[in-house]
Amino acid sequence: MTNLLESLVNDYIVGVTFIHDYFQLQFQSGAGMSIFTTASIVDGDDSTKYSEGGFADILVRQIGKQISSVTVYQDKCLIINLVGNTTISISLLEEDYVCPEAVDFRSNDGTLLVM
Repeated sequence: MTNLLESLVNDYIVGVTFIHDYFQLQFQSGAGMSIFTTASIVDGDDSTKYSEGGFADILVRQIGKQISSVTVYQDKCLIINLVGNTTISISLLEEDYVCPEAVDFRSNDGTLLVM
């Protein structure tokens, strides 16, 4: 699982799409990720949750940024670190799930990972 997500290291966020109650990230490699659970962005000293005002604006500002690392803390969270001290944190806690999965990740070769 982690190896597939590690393919995002050095990739760039090139698009963000908001759909009703979830959002998607598109990457320069052609990979994509749908996030269905609680997420937050830590930008410097500021942390903003998906449910808070301003989240969409902050996330859109990440377009063009390079991914420096991706880490999965089993059953806790998925962390995407971006160059420039910004982190996207996606909850993998069962109580935060609003549907059977938290994240769908499709790699640039079409391989699907569901968490």
